[in-house]
Amino acid sequence: MLVVAVVLLAWVVNLWRGNQELADKIKKSEQALGQQAKRSRMRDRHFLALYVRHFVIPAAEEVVSASDKGRVPKTQFEVLAHRLSFGLSVFSDLEDTPRIFNHHLRPLGISLEYEHLSEAHYSLADASLVFGELKASPFVEKVELL
Repeated sequence: MLVVAVVLLAWVVNLWRGNQELADKIKKSEQALGQQAKRSRMRDRHFLALYVRHFVIPAAEEVVSASDKGRVPKTQFEVLAHRLSFGLSVFSDLEDTPRIFNHHLRPLGISLEYEHLSEAHYSLADASLVFGELKASPFVEKVELL
């Protein structure tokens, strides 16, 4: 009887150690996946910054420049709306994409607004690009005057 109890106790201890080892392996793999996801988000943010710097800001500056010259910058505004549409769809997995766009556009007097939701919970269908009297949905082919 004592031998059975010792064997049973040894079996339970061995089973517990195996579970601990398995739990440690799972924890390490989860940490590795978390670090990989963090690096992926950082890389995506880097590409978003490049996209904003090289495509969105120059288009926004053209809109402001045309407006300063007294013209209605409808064509330039359409170009900006399409570039924002592309950026919002490509970088949609980054939660702060609209905030980043607005951070760079608001000093130029341009804003990306949402009718039903906030920047944190944006829907591209609700997005509107607004500059003075011009308003455009990034997914609509025309620009409207307000």
